[in-house]
Amino acid sequence: MRQTPELSRRGFLRSSAAVAAAAAFSGTLAACSSSTGSAGKPQTGKVTLTVMDTDPTASDIAAFEKAYPDIKINQITYDLSRLTASIAAGNPPDVVRGLGAVDTPYIATQGLAAPLDDYVAKSKLLPESDLDPVNDLWRFDTGSKKQGKGTRYGITKDYSQDNMFWFNPAVFAQAGIAVPSTTTPLSYDEWAALAEKVGKKQGGQVKVYGLDSGEGHLFQHFQAMVASAGADLFNSKLTAIDFSSPEGQSVLSWYLNLAKTGANMSVVNPAPPGGSSALLKANRLGMVDAGYWYTSGLATDKVGATCRLAPAPQFGSKRTSPTESATGAWITAKSQHKDEAWQFLEFFLGGAPAKQRATQGTGIPTRKSFRSLLPTSTPLEKEAWATQQAELPYLTTLNFTPYAKVDAIESAVNPILTTAIQSGQSVGKLADSLNSAVNALIQQGKQNAN
Repeated sequence: MRQTPELSRRGFLRSSAAVAAAAAFSGTLAACSSSTGSAGKPQTGKVTLTVMDTDPTASDIAAFEKAYPDIKINQITYDLSRLTASIAAGNPPDVVRGLGAVDTPYIATQGLAAPLDDYVAKSKLLPESDLDPVNDLWRFDTGSKKQGKGTRYGITKDYSQDNMFWFNPAVFAQAGIAVPSTTTPLSYDEWAALAEKVGKKQGGQVKVYGLDSGEGHLFQHFQAMVASAGADLFNSKLTAIDFSSPEGQSVLSWYLNLAKTGANMSVVNPAPPGGSSALLKANRLGMVDAGYWYTSGLATDKVGATCRLAPAPQFGSKRTSPTESATGAWITAKSQHKDEAWQFLEFFLGGAPAKQRATQGTGIPTRKSFRSLLPTSTPLEKEAWATQQAELPYLTTLNFTPYAKVDAIESAVNPILTTAIQSGQSVGKLADSLNSAVNALIQQGKQNAN
C-alpha cells in the first residue's frame, strides 16, 4: 500500500482542473492502440525507462540499475495532466503508478495498458501461483465489462482492506466508552454512534474528532457501503450510477447525519494541518478509516503503538471488505521498451524491494510467500496482523466503471456534498445532483471511447 503514515490515498486531484484533465484523458486514450509487445529477450543497448511512480525509493532505483546496467530509470511523479499530455504527444511513460481497484477498467477499455499475461506466465519473481488474489483487480474482460477476470493489465505492490479502521483506546477511555471489538464488525450505525460519543467540541471548536470515515475517497466508500447492503451503485453495464435507490439514499443519509454532529470529519469539517495521523497520535481522534497498511506508521510512535485495528463496519447483512486501491503499476501500450519495463516491475514488485517492504508492514505483499515476513514482534503488529488475517475471507471485488477516472468522480462528488450539508438539502435532491454530475462524466467518457 502506502509507505508514509499519512493517508496518501486521499491525495486525489480534487480541483476542477482534475475533472478537465480526466475528460481529456478519456479522449486521448480512445485513440491509443493496444499493442502488447513480447515477453522475450530485451533489445540490446542502453535503454532509458520513464517510470511515472515515486513509490520506488532511490535505493530501489539504484539497486535495479546495478542489477540491470543496460537500463537507466528516469523517475517522475504521477500526474494526470502530464500523463494526458504525454499520451497525446505519442511519448507516454513506460511504467505508470495506478490503483487496480479503480483504474483497471478504464485503462483496459481505452486500450492504454499493455496486457501482462505472457510476462506473468514466464515470471520467476511474480509467478501466477504466488500472486495474491487481490491481483485479480488488475484483470478486466472487455467483452463482458467484468473486473476480476480476463486479461491482466497490472500488478499490485501491496494492499489492505481499506474499510477497516484503527481506534485509539486512550480517547475511548477519556470518554468513558468501551472500545470496539477487534473480531466482530460493527454496523455503520453503531460506528457513527460511537463516533458521536467519543467526539468532543468546546467553545465551538473540535477538541477531539470522533471519526475520520474516509474523506478524500468518499465515492469509493459509498460504493462499498452500498455493496454491503447487497446492492450496487453502478448499473449492470457500468454506464450509470444511481444514488436514488433505497440503499444509495440510506448511505447518503448516514453521511449527512454524521456530518451534522460537527465532531466528525466531513467535507465541511476536514482534518486540520497535520492530518489524521497527527490527531490520532495526539489523542485527538477516536477512529480512522484505514487498513492494515497503517501499521508501519503507528508502530514507531508511543501513542500510535497503543492503537488497535478493527474489522470493516457493515452497512447491511452481506459482509464485505474491499480494497479501494490495490496500488501497483502498469505498462503503457505505447511503450517502446515493454520487456525492460516488465523487468522493472518484476524487480520492484516481486524482488528484493518487495521483500523489504513486507518486513515493514506497509501492507499485505503481492506475493503470498512473503506474508511470513510481515512484522509481528510488537503487540500492535501481532494483533493487527491477526485481525487482518481474519478479514481476508471477506475481500471483495467492486466493479468500477471503465468510462470515468476516479479522480474526476471524486472532484465532482465533494462540492455537491458540501452544498448539501451547508444548505440542509434533502437526501432525494442530493441523490439527484450526484446522479446528474457523475453520470455526465460517465457518458462523456463513453462517447469518447466510441
